[in-house]
Amino acid sequence: MSDDIYNKRARKKKRKKAEGKGSVRNKVIFVLAAVIVIVLGLFITRNKWIPELEKLNIYIGNSKNAEVDENGILNNNGQLAEGNFPIALSDSSEYQTGMIGDRLVILSDADFSVYSTDGEKLASRSHDYSNVILKTAANRALIYESSGNKFRVETSRKTLFEKTLDDKIIFARISNEGYIAVVSTSDTYSCMLTVFDMNGNAIYYRGSVDRIIEVCFNNESTGCRITVMDANIGQIVSRAYQVNFTSEDEKWTTNEFETLCVDLYTTSTDGLFILGDTKCAYYDKNGTFLKGYSYKNTLISGGFMNDHAAMIFKNDKRRKTSLVLVNGMESAPIEKIIEGNLKYLVAESELAYVMTDNEIIAYDYDGNVVSKASISDIYHSFLKSGNTIFLIGNTRIDKINFISTQ
Repeated sequence: MSDDIYNKRARKKKRKKAEGKGSVRNKVIFVLAAVIVIVLGLFITRNKWIPELEKLNIYIGNSKNAEVDENGILNNNGQLAEGNFPIALSDSSEYQTGMIGDRLVILSDADFSVYSTDGEKLASRSHDYSNVILKTAANRALIYESSGNKFRVETSRKTLFEKTLDDKIIFARISNEGYIAVVSTSDTYSCMLTVFDMNGNAIYYRGSVDRIIEVCFNNESTGCRITVMDANIGQIVSRAYQVNFTSEDEKWTTNEFETLCVDLYTTSTDGLFILGDTKCAYYDKNGTFLKGYSYKNTLISGGFMNDHAAMIFKNDKRRKTSLVLVNGMESAPIEKIIEGNLKYLVAESELAYVMTDNEIIAYDYDGNVVSKASISDIYHSFLKSGNTIFLIGNTRIDKINFISTQ
């Protein structure tokens, strides 16, 4: 009897021990499964949380260099970076600068150079172009000879391709997808448009009896918008039209616009924004006029991104400069009088940045100052990449951290 009781107790104890092991094993499996789900979820959503984490890290890392004042404006201290900065520029050469991805590129009369955001020179390639021009878009740079017949496309790592045309290049443009539009002279027409794909293959030709003054691509680079100049009763007028690269016909054309087109942009809805020397205008994706704005003062420069426009003006009689912001085509323009000389403008999706003699100031498109930094008056322009601003002078390039939002 006692043996039966003992055996029952032993079996019960063994069963509990086995159940305990099974419970621990199940818990371990559950925890591992939960970890796998969390890691997989973080991986899938990495494009959302990694940028936010980087912003937080940058903000914390730079919090000692920026303070919020009583008006809620973020004041960056404008401290110049050290290490590889400043990047020295020879005063015997002219330079053009741009960004391809997160790389700073510098084009001189003889070389195309690539730098990291830390100022380290990553590559340098020579060229023999005369009257060389630099244009950048996304991760590529276009270099061409104004009034010459050669152009080439660069990345931060290598030269992708180089082309030689039969005629002289008037100007050229590059899209975010890497397509190239080249406007050249012609014996038959006023000028010729040739479009090359991202691999350098010529895919479209168009002769124009009118003078082409600007070209921009549609949102997917399946076609482009062309602006031509004409005169009507002594008044300079511009007209834009759309062509697709699979057809010779014009898809649509705008009415004449009484201004000289300075720049041309595609809107988020595949419409058009014409920046003229005396006025600007929005058009829909069919070329229908939507809204325009006539300038009160003389245009210095302008920029456009994601339907937002920013322009800087001067009034010599009143000796004042002003910034005009347009928060989309549904909004009325907002004018801000700026003290001092307005040197340069960069328009981004949410903010517009202006350079004066001693400051860089960030405005939202409602006209509010959100951030600023004090700088020296030796710089004439700047480039922005994330929270980094490269200050461009005649003989040097400096870098400062610039936090735009809290």
